[in-house]
Amino acid sequence: MPSQLPVKVADLWNNEKERDNLKLNSQFEEEAVQKILQIPLMQDTSSDKLCWRFTKNGECNSKSAYREFYKRDNQNLQQVDSQTLALIKATWKDKNIPPKVKVFAWRFLREALPSSLTLNQRISDIPAACCRCGTPESDLHLFFLCPFSRLTWMISGYHFDIDRFQASSRLSLIIAFTVNNGPSRINLSNLFIIMWQLWKARNGFKFQGTFKEPSQVSYLADALISSFSQISSQFALQDNEQSEAGTRRMDTIPNGIRCYLDAAWDNGQTGIGIFFFHNPQNHNAMFIQACSNKAHSALQAELLALQLSLETDMCLNFSGVTYLSDNTTIADTAKKKNFMDDPGHWSLRPFWTQITSSVPIDRI
Repeated sequence: MPSQLPVKVADLWNNEKERDNLKLNSQFEEEAVQKILQIPLMQDTSSDKLCWRFTKNGECNSKSAYREFYKRDNQNLQQVDSQTLALIKATWKDKNIPPKVKVFAWRFLREALPSSLTLNQRISDIPAACCRCGTPESDLHLFFLCPFSRLTWMISGYHFDIDRFQASSRLSLIIAFTVNNGPSRINLSNLFIIMWQLWKARNGFKFQGTFKEPSQVSYLADALISSFSQISSQFALQDNEQSEAGTRRMDTIPNGIRCYLDAAWDNGQTGIGIFFFHNPQNHNAMFIQACSNKAHSALQAELLALQLSLETDMCLNFSGVTYLSDNTTIADTAKKKNFMDDPGHWSLRPFWTQITSSVPIDRI
C-alpha cells in the first residue's frame, strides 16, 4: 500500500470521469477493488447526497434510528418460546384489543410487568408482598390467584379452573389453555381487557389508596369491551370504504408493442426476464433473459430490468412501447419523471442517472 492515499473519490477517476482501474489496483486490495467497481457512478452535475439507508427517502429520523437500535439491542435478549411468540403475534393482530391493552399484554407475556415479586428480585428493599393479601405477588398471583382477582373473574362470568396450573406454569400456557378451553364467551381480547383493569385497580390501590370493588373492575372491563368493539366496527366499515375507493386500478393499455418486465434478486445476483409483444392479437413476441450483479436489493433489480428494456427498445428502434411492471415504486417514479428529486427510493438515484443519461426522457 502506498503511503499517500487519495483525498477525494475523484482522484481515482480518469479524464472521462470513469474509474481508473490502474489507480484502484495500486491503492487497494483485490476484494476492495471489486466492491468499489460495483458502486454505480452518477454521470451528472448534481451535488452529492449523504443518505440514511434505513429510510425510503434517505433522510435520517428518530423513528428509524430507534427502530435500528432496538433491533440490535434485542439480538441479545432471551429467545421467546414458540407458544409465547404465537400469542404475542395474535395479540398485535387482534383488532378488538385497544392499543394500550396490547402493550400491557405484550409486557405480561414477556414477563416484563413490574409486579412486586419481580421488583424484589432486582431490588431487595422493595417488598415482594401483594398489597391486598400479603402473599408474594408474582404475575400468576396478581392476575389469577389473589382472592380479589378470583372474585373479579367470577363476577365477570369467566369461570375457569386456575388451580389446575402449578405455580411454575408459563404464563403463555395459562393464557392459551384458557382461551382454547374456557367458557365460550372468553377470547384473547376479553381476557386481556379484564387483566388490564385488574392491573389498573391494583396500581390505584397500591400507589394512591383508591379501592375498587371486584364488581367495579368487572363493570369497567365490560364497558371497555363493548365501547371498543363498537369503535372497531365503525373503523372497519370506514377502512373498507376507503379501500374500495383507493384500490389501484390498471390503466387502459394502449395499442402497440407491450413490454412486460420482471426481475428476481437473491444474494447479490439478479435475474431479469423481459417479454416484448409486437402484436398482442397473434402473440408475436420476443423473450429476453439476463443476469447481473449490479443490484444490491430487489428494488434495484426491478429498475435494472427497466433499464435493459429501454436500451433494448432503443437498439431495435421500437416505437410506442408500453412498459408494464408489477413494481409500483418504479412505475410511479417513471410517471412523475422527477428522477433526481423523487427517485422513489434513495438507492435508485444512481440507476436513474444512468438511464436518463442514455435514454430520452420521453421514452421512459
